[in-house]
Amino acid sequence: MAVLLCAILAASDPSAAQRPPPAPSPATPSVAGTWRGEAAVGPETRVELTFELRQTGERVHGTYDSRSPVLIAVNVRVTGTLRGDALTLFEEGTATPVVEARVQDSTLTGVYRGSSGPAARLDARRLR
Repeated sequence: MAVLLCAILAASDPSAAQRPPPAPSPATPSVAGTWRGEAAVGPETRVELTFELRQTGERVHGTYDSRSPVLIAVNVRVTGTLRGDALTLFEEGTATPVVEARVQDSTLTGVYRGSSGPAARLDARRLR
C-alpha cells in the first residue's frame, strides 16, 4: 500500500514534468583520420609530420611519418589513448610518449618528441 501511495504521489508531482532531463556526458572526441602538421625543433629546424590514426573508444593506434633536414621516418607504428581531449601516443616498444597533445575540433596542439631529438611544439590539423 505504501509503495502504491509513493507511486501516486510521484506521478502527481507537477514539478517532475518540468525538470529538464540530465545533461548527456561529454563524448570522447575522435582523432581517427589523417593529421598533418609540424614540430618546431629549433628556430630554423622544422619536422613535417603526418599521422594516420584509428580509434576504438579511448584506444588509439596507427602510423606516422616524419621528415626533417636530417632524418626521414616512414610508417612508424604508434599506440596510445585519448582521454577527454588529451592524446598520448607512444612508438611501439617505447616508454616515453612521442606525442602529448590536446585535441580541439580539427587541431592538435602539444609536444612531439622524435626518437633522437628534443621535445618540440607540435601543431597539426586533421585533413580527413
